[in-house]
Amino acid sequence: MLSRRQLATLSKHGPILLRRRQAPLHSLQPIPFPNHPPTELLNIHSAFHQGQFASVVSYDTTPLSPANQLRAHILQLRAQIELGNTQQVLDELEHEAPTTDTLAVRALAQYTQNPEDGAVREDVLALVQEHGDNATVQVLCGTVLSNLGLKEEALAVLAKHTGSLDA
Repeated sequence: MLSRRQLATLSKHGPILLRRRQAPLHSLQPIPFPNHPPTELLNIHSAFHQGQFASVVSYDTTPLSPANQLRAHILQLRAQIELGNTQQVLDELEHEAPTTDTLAVRALAQYTQNPEDGAVREDVLALVQEHGDNATVQVLCGTVLSNLGLKEEALAVLAKHTGSLDA
């Protein structure tokens, strides 16, 4: 325990920093800022990049705004791929209407399932050519291109990003 004199000395030299324990993801709710859609994804996005893939898959996306539900769904699909559920992701995408984002996820899942498949390379290059301005395409197709050894092409795709922290 610090004396009053020690506390007074510390407070003169700056604030005393205390560590707080982080709450587990499952106890966190989406941040209630309906007028700030990017902050809605903070918890699920952070969990994904921290490798908490099971938490990302089970994250409740119903309170999210419609604009962010697709982005959260993409993170959930990517988390399933990271958990090794590639075939499940491909099966799920078969029953969804294709969007640019889901086509990029499908390309990543197909590459993960069979890295030697030459058709995946062609699909990724076509997707980049047609939708290279899409952030999901940039990140996922850039990842596939890099893993295929096409580093220059991957860097060219990722260089197109505008403010994406993932890219």
